[in-house]
Amino acid sequence: MRHLILFLSLCAAACGTVCDSAVGAQRRANDKGRDCSHQNIAVADANRCNSGLSKCSPDDVKELQAYADCLDALPVCSSSNSTSWAFSRAGCQLQPIGRVSGECAGAIF
Repeated sequence: MRHLILFLSLCAAACGTVCDSAVGAQRRANDKGRDCSHQNIAVADANRCNSGLSKCSPDDVKELQAYADCLDALPVCSSSNSTSWAFSRAGCQLQPIGRVSGECAGAIF
């Protein structure tokens, strides 16, 4: 039990928020798309996102994490998968639309 509490404490301090996760995923997706010149994901402002996160419901946070997970699941882009990579990336970018509340989106973007 002590190990679990220690792990959760360390994770809370080091793991960051869903905003940090999303911003990191956006940067990593741009890096993965570099070889195909697909580096145009706008990287959110983590400070603004973190400041507005209190306006987001648990469902909003879940959708934001799903967005980050989708971006992180993208493979590295290459000439052989450039088109499918671009479509997959677009699918990730469209994923939170209509699923994140207007109040949350207005506060974090």
